[in-house]
Amino acid sequence: MKRLLAVSALLLLIAQPAAAEPPTGGGVKIGGNVKQTTVVKENTNLAVGQDSKATTRIGSVGANTEIKGNLDQTTVVGKNTNVAAGKGAKAETRIGDIKNTKVGGNVKQTTVVGSSTNIAAGKGSEAKTAIGTIGE
Repeated sequence: MKRLLAVSALLLLIAQPAAAEPPTGGGVKIGGNVKQTTVVKENTNLAVGQDSKATTRIGSVGANTEIKGNLDQTTVVGKNTNVAAGKGAKAETRIGDIKNTKVGGNVKQTTVVGSSTNIAAGKGSEAKTAIGTIGE
């Protein structure tokens, strides 16, 4: 009997519809104002190997976010290092970045970075850096 119940429970879990899975890709909606302050003394992000990807996002707002009110964003980073090494490697750094976001009110953005190093090493590799950007 216990075995039958265990198998039944397992089948029930496997047969769950896709609608029961958690949503992906953002879609955050905020009805009021947002004040975001991010302070990072030092950050290092490293990915090594073919087609590796190192992505750093510090104090960023994105992924289809909607803010009905004002956005006040302050980002302070002492030192950031982001490295991807290998054939086809990609390194991307986004600090104090506002991307794919609708803001109904005013935007006040302050971004301070002491130093940022973004390196992609290897055949076909690429490095992207966005600091204090709004949009793409």
